[in-house]
Amino acid sequence: MHTLFAPALLSVAVLFSFQGAHAQSGNPSPENPFPVHPDVIPDVRGWNEKYTSLEEYEKAATNGESEAQFYLGNIYLKGEGVPQDMARAVKWLKKAANAGEPHAEYTLGVLHMEGKGLPRDFDESRRWLNLAATWNLPEAKQALVKLDAVQQKDVTDDLLSKAKAGNPTSQYQFAKRLLGSKSATDADQRTAREWLERAANGNHPESAYELGLAYRDGVGGERDESKARYWLGHASEVGVLRARIALAELERGQEPLAPSSLAAAAQGPLLAARRGDAQAQYDVAMMFLSGDRVARDTTAAKEWLIKAANQNHRLAQRTLAEALARGIDFEQDYDEAAKWYLRAAQAGDSDAQFAMGTLYSVGLGVKANTMESQRWYSAAAKQGNRKARERLSDTPY
Repeated sequence: MHTLFAPALLSVAVLFSFQGAHAQSGNPSPENPFPVHPDVIPDVRGWNEKYTSLEEYEKAATNGESEAQFYLGNIYLKGEGVPQDMARAVKWLKKAANAGEPHAEYTLGVLHMEGKGLPRDFDESRRWLNLAATWNLPEAKQALVKLDAVQQKDVTDDLLSKAKAGNPTSQYQFAKRLLGSKSATDADQRTAREWLERAANGNHPESAYELGLAYRDGVGGERDESKARYWLGHASEVGVLRARIALAELERGQEPLAPSSLAAAAQGPLLAARRGDAQAQYDVAMMFLSGDRVARDTTAAKEWLIKAANQNHRLAQRTLAEALARGIDFEQDYDEAAKWYLRAAQAGDSDAQFAMGTLYSVGLGVKANTMESQRWYSAAAKQGNRKARERLSDTPY
């Protein structure tokens, strides 16, 4: 049994509040948490007049009625008239979600995001929330926005932890994250330059290049042309093409590029991309996507990703597919995402194979097909993809 019911019955706030759709008067016993009088439980009776007791919910849920499974899971989740029991809550919520109940899908997504009753797993959270969002549940769409913010903070915290532990790549990535923030302050820029200095001293080529630019342009502190030459020269020696361009400009006595003119620093990769170099096309796409040395331009980023993807650049194919599936940088298009995921999966990319398994499992961009889903999960698992192995071993409740 499956009926889409009003989204108003559940919200993010309801999940972890004990004042929800099943609020009761009096003190009903744990065995029968709902009073029999119909006026006391209008929301429940508005949903289905048959169920006025926990026993009736249990019976309907055991008989496979997905709405009853969802409500029963929610009862145990919030401890309404019964002891809170996360194991039972998850059991019934999964049954309802696997039957296509959108609010159960949404609830599981939030639980995975918060790590309450289920492992904190952003991939699983996004999978369930995306499914719920296909039903146009506004709370699911809001939760996806929150998930993006939570993931960004999680990534930032992880980068900072690794940066403090002395990892040059993490130091570089954390600095870039600070510099790339729309709300970056002077203090953020100073901190970013300090991390770039640490990473550059750890022989990280891109950090040497970025540090040279920071000294050249006065980002995060005073301009210092001698230090700019030193770090750009160091980056040039280890093959950073953009550093050679920037150093040549300094050697010719040109004025440092103003922030609004930094696109000139991308001319080297752009020339290689225009000549048809797939890796350069991918690099240019990522520059446009991140706003690195050029004005952020998602349209240009998509065009260059498609060029690289059409040359069977596997990472470009997967990056393009992920952006289309998530609908963050590009307009969401599951059909187009499935096309590029498939090409990367067929080329042996295990993450793309896992994605294809997920798309087939829920019917996004492709027709739902359990056998195809299992086939792609198996292909990814054979390559050591942890998520695929877990998905194959996951037995529905």
